[in-house]
Amino acid sequence: MAKRKSNEMPAAKYWVPINWPSTMPRSIWDVAPERDLLVRDRGDGPLIALSARRNRNNPITLQYHRVTGTIGNKDLPLDHLRSWVQPEVNVPAVEAELERRLTSGTFVDRLSALQLAFSLAPQQDLPSLVNDYLRNKLPELAGGTVMSVECDPAMYLRQIALCRTLVRDDAFPGITAQAIADATLLEGGMGVMSNDSVGGANYFRPVVSAVSPVQLGLVAHRGQGSLIILFPEPIRSPDSRAPLSIADLHQAHYFTEPRRELTVIGRAQVGDSVVFTSWWLDMWNRVLAQLLDPSTHRDDAGNFDPYLMLGRFFTHQRLMACVQSILVNSGLEEFTRMELFFEALDLLEGMDGGIGSWHDLTSPGIVERNLKKLKSELQALPEVERVAMERCERGVEALTALRTGFRDGLPTRKAVDLDNAVSDLLRAIRNAGHGLRGGERSNLAVRNMMGHRSALSPDLPDLIWFHVMRMLCFARWH
Repeated sequence: MAKRKSNEMPAAKYWVPINWPSTMPRSIWDVAPERDLLVRDRGDGPLIALSARRNRNNPITLQYHRVTGTIGNKDLPLDHLRSWVQPEVNVPAVEAELERRLTSGTFVDRLSALQLAFSLAPQQDLPSLVNDYLRNKLPELAGGTVMSVECDPAMYLRQIALCRTLVRDDAFPGITAQAIADATLLEGGMGVMSNDSVGGANYFRPVVSAVSPVQLGLVAHRGQGSLIILFPEPIRSPDSRAPLSIADLHQAHYFTEPRRELTVIGRAQVGDSVVFTSWWLDMWNRVLAQLLDPSTHRDDAGNFDPYLMLGRFFTHQRLMACVQSILVNSGLEEFTRMELFFEALDLLEGMDGGIGSWHDLTSPGIVERNLKKLKSELQALPEVERVAMERCERGVEALTALRTGFRDGLPTRKAVDLDNAVSDLLRAIRNAGHGLRGGERSNLAVRNMMGHRSALSPDLPDLIWFHVMRMLCFARWH
């Protein structure tokens, strides 16, 4: 037997047995190495390394970020953007839309024009196009910082695609062979992924909205990555907006008390956003390194489980969409934010990683202890702490304040009973309409809800931001 090269990763850890469907064409296996989908068989059955981690010098993490420079009079070194491929587009329609946005003259419209142009422009034009916008069309950005974030396309194009193919062939044996002539047969589940997932943008957008209603920057994305453009100074969005239509006068506003004179997160300083963004990307590298490693997703027999990998991946996609909507609507649409809060709790509970059950996520005592742990973790990172922690503290304070809302003598009971009642109260509000249909458990939930004022602070959805910060720092899927 040939001696293993010293830099090759141990098979037991990075090569995972896979149940290769007998109906799946061998051709997919054969081309896999060319696409960094490493499948091999050394006599003991097929093994797979979806993460394309060939050896110790080729890490499993996405190759995320580099600071490309500060916006000023000189062009930024963006030649690497020429390797970022261009999808087919309706060029005349795009040019007309860009002209419309640019001629409107507003800063917001011109920022959106940059996003559109970056997403759809030919790759050869990207360096000059971006520099033209930063220097000429958006002079307000002078002094800001640009980060180029290159995502390994295996995340979206190879690893997840193969997972989908394995699941499709398992559900419909032989469909992969038919797909050689009709590739649309493998498109199952494509609509689950939003456009924000392109270039990893859904993981980056919360960075620039971390202190909403103040915005720290802008994200522009395309297939192989994103630009994060951090403003020279944070920019505040207005607390209220003039209605755009009659329908805007009829938005639902209940389950929360009115929010007036929204407090702006005030501890962050100029320059903190660059440090915070770098930290955020490093943390997501750690998390995604686990989520894109086949050794993370195994069945009871130790084989790679594509169902588990897809489930976790899409759970994170939905979670980040909830987080971003909660952030950007900090001063608006409180009912929707509260619904997204409950949705995100369900997603956090279901994605594993050791973050906790519904009870752990909504019990004031447990949450307060976890807040101390997070503060200790970030103590040596003052820039990160100034940007991130104030929203965490607001969410935790909103949860713990629910202890005082009971009107049935419960505050005189043990602390653990009070915390359990808070968790049950939120579960009751969450399940209203579909889970409170009679029975002992449902009746108990209703009694808890009717024993409380049930006035939820508009800061409560910020608790999700706190749990996401915990996930970045502490979650483990191994």
